[in-house]
Amino acid sequence: MTSIGSLRHRMQIQTYKETHSGNHDTNRVWTTIQTVYASIKNAKGTVTFGLQQIEQNITHKITIRYIPNVTTENWLLMESRRFRIRDVTDVIEKKRFLILSCENSAGVKVTLAFSPGPK
Repeated sequence: MTSIGSLRHRMQIQTYKETHSGNHDTNRVWTTIQTVYASIKNAKGTVTFGLQQIEQNITHKITIRYIPNVTTENWLLMESRRFRIRDVTDVIEKKRFLILSCENSAGVKVTLAFSPGPK
């Protein structure tokens, strides 16, 4: 079982919007939804969904305190490392911890762009 003390890595839960510039370039503008503390463990494997044979590489299992509305549409940022959330599991369905099965997205450029939050 996860203990609160093991959540020692500071991460940002993020989402993005794609913007298009005049020269047909597509840029992602990242917005931080919330900053959390997490534990991170290496994982190896793929997840296959039914007969569609859609494979997802899982490189890390990241545990955070339960937060509603964290989905596979969100990403995690830890320093300069970005993780794509591939699966969200509510541990024993008690709304205490979430295990996020993630893929290390080494090819995704990390550009610091800030969106002002609510005041």
